[in-house]
Amino acid sequence: MQSGKVSEAPTDCNDLPDGADPDGGEYGGSGGAAVSGSAISVLWRRLYGAAASSWYRYREHTITCYIRPQQQQQQSPGEPAAAAVTAATTTAATATAAIASSTSAVTTTQELHLQLSTCATLPDLVLNTALPYMGLHQCHCLDFGPVPVGQRVLRTLEVSNLGAEVMTLTAEALDSKEVFSCVNALRPVRPGAIFRMLVAFTPQARTQYLENLVVRSARTKLRLALKGAGIAPELQLGPEGVTSTGLDLGDVLVGESGSRTLTVTNVCPFPLSFTMVVVGSGAAADPNLAMRPPFSCHPAEGTLAQGETAEVTVSFSPNSQRPYFADMLQVVVPNQQDELRVPLRGRGWQEGVFVAGPSYPEPDPDPFLLQQLAESVRVPLPPSVGGKHRGGGAVATAAAASAPTAAPAGGTPTPSKPNTPAGGSKAVKAAASAAASAAAAAPTEPRVLTLIFPDAVYAGETAKASFEVGSLKSTANGSAPGEVVLQELPAEAREAGWAVADPPAPSGGGAVKVPLAAGELRSITLSYTAPRQPHAGMVAAYGHAEFRTLRLQCTLRGGLAAISGGPEGRSLTIVAKCKLMPGTRPAEEPGSVASGVRKSVAPSAGGSPPASPPLAKRAG
Repeated sequence: MQSGKVSEAPTDCNDLPDGADPDGGEYGGSGGAAVSGSAISVLWRRLYGAAASSWYRYREHTITCYIRPQQQQQQSPGEPAAAAVTAATTTAATATAAIASSTSAVTTTQELHLQLSTCATLPDLVLNTALPYMGLHQCHCLDFGPVPVGQRVLRTLEVSNLGAEVMTLTAEALDSKEVFSCVNALRPVRPGAIFRMLVAFTPQARTQYLENLVVRSARTKLRLALKGAGIAPELQLGPEGVTSTGLDLGDVLVGESGSRTLTVTNVCPFPLSFTMVVVGSGAAADPNLAMRPPFSCHPAEGTLAQGETAEVTVSFSPNSQRPYFADMLQVVVPNQQDELRVPLRGRGWQEGVFVAGPSYPEPDPDPFLLQQLAESVRVPLPPSVGGKHRGGGAVATAAAASAPTAAPAGGTPTPSKPNTPAGGSKAVKAAASAAASAAAAAPTEPRVLTLIFPDAVYAGETAKASFEVGSLKSTANGSAPGEVVLQELPAEAREAGWAVADPPAPSGGGAVKVPLAAGELRSITLSYTAPRQPHAGMVAAYGHAEFRTLRLQCTLRGGLAAISGGPEGRSLTIVAKCKLMPGTRPAEEPGSVASGVRKSVAPSAGGSPPASPPLAKRAG
């Protein structure tokens, strides 16, 4: 016989199968559990809801087959043909078959109908935890939701044993990366008892995760779809763009503090903890006896709920005069993917009127803080210990020797015995006299600052560079107006192409005076115009690059009375350098300017260009 066509017509039935007691008697033969059909229906509909019809009692399928004989055969009309087919499934299955032959000719196709019915029994392993059921995939779904990368979240699953015997649980192995894992071991479950499984989700990257967990007993298989998403913790810092432009703490008097405020916002759907860490770069090194760093944060750590914002105060407290303090503030978040860094800048001064922009000479090396120790305990130092800018230690020695020692109550000042060198007070006086003589003999040369134009120029081009001058404002002593006087440029410097572009020089020539209000900061711009044809006295005429140099004499007057430098003020020299290239600028060179004018800004920490242009005018 040859099968020509097979069709299947599944039918879900909620009625009792043949042979069952319609009044709710025993089902499944002698010795079966006495469970009524209505009780089973209620139980399964309570556990599985809309999907109960696929589990309830039994299912029927009807299969139609068309059979054509291989050879011509004569069959007598009315000859019956019948066959019975019996199949067994999980519990018990019966099959009946009826074969009918037609009374037509020999070539007539025979039709075979197979009706299969199977009985579904109540499983022993049942999930008690309310989870959404996915009818298409025939499994429950456990969704962990968004979880920070690296953190572990636990969920509890309750299963019960509805069978009459002790149930032994086993689970198929999960992925070896252990994104999803079973925390506790599976143990035997007594009839009617409940077992709680702990399932963990630990995302390892920012992505979606999906895995199947299969729990088995001797008769039942329970499938669970484990789902979760790994997200990275994220904080937002304000003001906007602070991670790129940085935070400028401004100009602060040595011994005082300046502060700015940062805002930290949690934009994640879960709480986040953060820690503020100042990295401590070399540009921020400020040796002092108190061992206090120049930059600090308050609060240094905290925890933010979803959408919460906190303010962090960043303070700058210099202990020595250094025009360019620079450091890096890092916001540390557990399991963060991208680092949050904020550049910090600040300037510490001991002068009423200051110049910011040009590079300052490096301070004298004092790794053991000898100068600070000498000034604090008032012990004279030998001239060989002091640096070249301190007059061979004479200034510190004179100050230490001339200062009286603290007097006891009701008495006269007496030198402290531990600090008195051999020879008693006579030796102290002699050391003070020698220190004063050395200080008077030491030459007082004006400070020399260097301003380098960051962009080179070619013949006929003009370059500009700026630096800032300001009057310091003190939080304790207030402030006072000041003045910066720029001496008139020599005639040969003007002929070479140098000029003070802003503020402009007087029409009749002479010095340029820049008045400064209390706490004001102003910008001064220098320009250099290269000649169109270098003359024979210039190195560029022979095809080589050279630096054109200008020495600008300045006088700083006024400001805070205690550190103003007297009515004559303080003199300093700014050495401006601009690189002149031979020939003309190539058209394909990056950064070429059609107008022939190239501008540069004042450098910041260590004489390098700042991350953002400085303000032309800023109130203190």
